[in-house]
Amino acid sequence: MDAHQRRDLGTVKVMWRAVWRGLKVRKVRLVLSAVAVMLGVAFVVAAQIFMATLNQTFASIVAGTASEVMVTDGDESMEGSQLSAPEFSEEMIAEMEGLAEVERAEGSVLAEGVYVYVDEEMVGSPMAPTFGFNYHDLPGLYGEGAQLVEGSMPQTMDEVALDPETLERGDIDIGDEVLVITPYGGQRETTVTGSVTLEAPSFGGATISVFDTESAQRLLGDREGYFHAIDVQAASGYSHQEAAEAIRGVVPDTATVQTGEEYVEEQAEGLSSQLGFLNILLFGFALVALGVGTFLIVNTFAMLIAQRRRELALYRAVGARRGQVQRMVMAEALVLGVLASAVGVLAGIGVALGIIQLFTAIGLDIQAAGLVLQPVSLLLAFGFGVLVTLIAAWVPVRATSGISPVEALQAAEVRRELSWTRVIIGAVLLVLGLGLLGLVLAERSASAAVLGGVVLAVAVALALISPVLGRPFVAGAGLVWGRLFGRTGSLAALNAQRNPRRTGVTASALMIGLALVTTLSVVAESTRSSVEQMADDTMAADLLVTTPANLTIPPQIAESIADVDGVDEVSAAAMLPLRVAGEDQAFFAEDELGTISPVDVVSGSTDDLDAGSIAVSESRAEELSLSLGDEVEATSNGRTLSLDVVAIYRSTAITLPSWVGSPELVTAFDWPEQDMFIGLVLDDGAEAETVKDEVSAAAEAFPPAEVYDAEGFGQMRAEQVDQIVGMVYALLVLAVVIALLGVVNTLALSVAERQREMGLLRAVGMRRGTVRNMVRLESVTISLWGAVLGIGAGLLFGIAVQRFSQDQGIMFLAVPWWQLLGYLVLAAVVGVLAAFWPAWRASRTDILTAISGD
Repeated sequence: MDAHQRRDLGTVKVMWRAVWRGLKVRKVRLVLSAVAVMLGVAFVVAAQIFMATLNQTFASIVAGTASEVMVTDGDESMEGSQLSAPEFSEEMIAEMEGLAEVERAEGSVLAEGVYVYVDEEMVGSPMAPTFGFNYHDLPGLYGEGAQLVEGSMPQTMDEVALDPETLERGDIDIGDEVLVITPYGGQRETTVTGSVTLEAPSFGGATISVFDTESAQRLLGDREGYFHAIDVQAASGYSHQEAAEAIRGVVPDTATVQTGEEYVEEQAEGLSSQLGFLNILLFGFALVALGVGTFLIVNTFAMLIAQRRRELALYRAVGARRGQVQRMVMAEALVLGVLASAVGVLAGIGVALGIIQLFTAIGLDIQAAGLVLQPVSLLLAFGFGVLVTLIAAWVPVRATSGISPVEALQAAEVRRELSWTRVIIGAVLLVLGLGLLGLVLAERSASAAVLGGVVLAVAVALALISPVLGRPFVAGAGLVWGRLFGRTGSLAALNAQRNPRRTGVTASALMIGLALVTTLSVVAESTRSSVEQMADDTMAADLLVTTPANLTIPPQIAESIADVDGVDEVSAAAMLPLRVAGEDQAFFAEDELGTISPVDVVSGSTDDLDAGSIAVSESRAEELSLSLGDEVEATSNGRTLSLDVVAIYRSTAITLPSWVGSPELVTAFDWPEQDMFIGLVLDDGAEAETVKDEVSAAAEAFPPAEVYDAEGFGQMRAEQVDQIVGMVYALLVLAVVIALLGVVNTLALSVAERQREMGLLRAVGMRRGTVRNMVRLESVTISLWGAVLGIGAGLLFGIAVQRFSQDQGIMFLAVPWWQLLGYLVLAAVVGVLAAFWPAWRASRTDILTAISGD
C-alpha cells in the first residue's frame, strides 16, 4: 500500500468517526426527522401485511367451500348480496353423474342473508356476511369438505346446524332454541342440532347456518328440486379440467363451469378488488407521511449543513476532497435512513396487528389464519424508506460542494439566501396549476387522476413560494405580537423572518397535513349536506323501510306492512347489479315507480318500461353517447339482454342509480322477488308517528330493517358518511403529527443557531420565562402560517373535488367554517406544544458559554 492509499484510508476512517460523532451530537434533531420516515415505512408495511393477511384468510375460506369442479349460474364477478334463483335440477345432476369423468355430483342451495338471533340480539356483526346452505359430505378441493363436528344434522325446517364460531359467539349449546331468519321462510324458532365446520381456519366472522336439502330449497331458494350450484368430484383417472370440459356439454350456456382452483382464484381476485380501497387508503397515507418526511429531512440537513459550514471547511483544510465531505454527510443520511426504515418495518407489523384487531372487534375475524409476512415486500418497504431519506438529504448535501478550505479560518456564518429560482418555478407552477384546475372544473370530464395531478402541482407550487408568501403574514403577526406581548412578541416575529426559507419549508410541512384534513372536511360536509338535502327533497314516500347495510328484505315484510292501519300504498323496490359497457353498475326497479323517489324525466317516458326496455340517467347517457331509441346490451344474473332506451332522467335522488328498470325486467333477468327499499304512502289524515310505530312493529319480523321518514333517512346516510370519514381523519391526524415534529426540529435548530444571541439576551436581563415565551411565539407564528396556507389550499381543493363529483351525488357545496376556525386554534396549540422542548432548552442556555462562542 503506497502513501497515497494510506492517506485515503486514514481519511476514510476519520470521516466515519466524524459521521458517528455527528450523529451522536445531533441525535435528537435527527431522531425527529427519522420518525417521519419511520411512520411512512410503517404504513407501507402495514398495508402490505394487512392486505396479504386479508386475502389469505378469505382465500382459505373460499378454498374450504370449493369442490374439485364448481358449476354455478350467473356472473360470479358481479358484486351484490342479492338472492339468485336456483336453476339446476335434480335431473341435471343425475345426468352429470352418468358421465365417465364424474365420480359424484351434489347440488348446493346457498344464500346470503340468513340471520341468527339469541335473546333478540343478532349473533355476529352486521359487517360480517351471513350464509345459509344445505349439507352434503362431498369431499372438498383441499380436504374432506363440510364435516359434522358435534351433534346431528338437521332433518326439518325447524332445525339448523351452525358453525363452531357462531356457537361460541352466541353462547349457544346444541339443543338450544334460536331465532333464524331466512329469505323465504321469514323468522322461525329453530332448534340447534349440531356443529358443522369447513376446511378453513376461520370463517372471518361470518355466520354459517346449515339446513337439510329439502328445507334449504324452501327457505333459501323457494324452489323445490332445484339448486343454486353443483359440486362435482372428478372420477379416478380424470383431471379436474377434463371433468369440467365434459360437464360443459350437459349444462346450459348460461352456467359457469370452473375447476376448484379457477373458482378460488377468481373469488380471491374479486375480494381484492372490493377491498382495494383499504389498500389505497393505507398506501396513500404512507406516501403522505413520506412526503412530509421528505420536507422535514431536506429542512433538517439544510440547516445542519448551514450551521456546520466551518466544520466542513475544516475537513477540506486538512485534505478532505469535496466528494469525501459530501459522502460523509450522505453517510449520516444513510445511517438515519437505515435505522428509521428498520424501526418502521417493525412498527408496520405492529400497525398491521392493530388494524386486524380492529376488524376483529367489529366482527370480521381475519387473524385466525395468522399474520402473513412476505419478506420481499418488507425488504422493498425498507429500501423505499432508505431511498427516500437519501434523495431528500442529497438536495442540501449538494450545497457542500461550494465550501472552500478558507472558510475554516472565518467566523461561522449561517447563510439564509432565498432561492429565487425556486420561487419563480413555484409561481409559474401555481399559475399553470390554477389555470388547469379551472379548465378541469369547467369541463368536469377529466379523470380523477388528472384532477389529483393538478391538485398536487398546486400544493408543490405553494410549498415552493411559501417563503415569499409568508413574509407579509409574519410581519403582520409581529405587529399583533408586539401589541400583545411587547418586545418579546416583536423579537419572536423577527426570528421567524430572519430565515424565510426555513420558516416557509417548515410551514409547508404543516400545510400538507392541514390541506388534506381541510379538503376532507369540505368534501365530507358537502357529502353530508347533499345526502340530507336530497333525502329531504327527493323522497316522495312518507316512510321508507330499508336497512343501513342495504340488505335484502324478505318479501313477507312488505305484505305485513300493507295490513297496517293508516298505510294507503306500499311500493317495494330492488337494487340489482347490472353490467353495461364492461362496467359493474346497478339498476333500480320499483313496483310503482315514483313512489319512493320522484324520477325527473328529461325525455321519453318511464311508463314505457317493460321486460325489454330501460331508462338511463342523463350523465350516464352522455358518457355512453346514448339517445332515446338506442339499444344497450346489459348483463345481470348471468343473462344478457338487448334493451331499448325509453327514457332519460336527471338523477337527483340518493336511491336512484344510473339505470332504472321495471319489475318485468327483474323477471327477465331471472332474479327472484327481493326488496331493498319499501316505500309507504299514508292515508290522508293518518298520524305519521303512530303509523311509523305500527310499521316498525310489523317490520320486527326482519330485525335489521328500520323505518325512516325523510329526515331520518338522510341522517342515517349522513352517519354512514361520518363513519367512513372518521377512519380517514384518524390517519390524516398522524400527518399533522409529523408536521408538528417538523416545527419542533426547526425550533431546536434555530435555538442552537442563536445560542450566542440567547446568551446576550440573558446577559442583558431577559428572564428565562421571557425567553421561553419568545420561542413559543415564534413557533405559534410558524404554525399559524402553515395553518393559513393549508386551510386555504384545502378549501380550494375541497371545492374542486365537490364540483368535480356532482355527478357522483355530491350536489351541494357546504363549508364547515367553525371546523376550519377550530383548525386555526389547533394550529396555535400545536405551536405551543412544539415549542416546549426548544423553549426549555433556550431558557437553559449558559450565559458565559454562549457569549464566549464555545
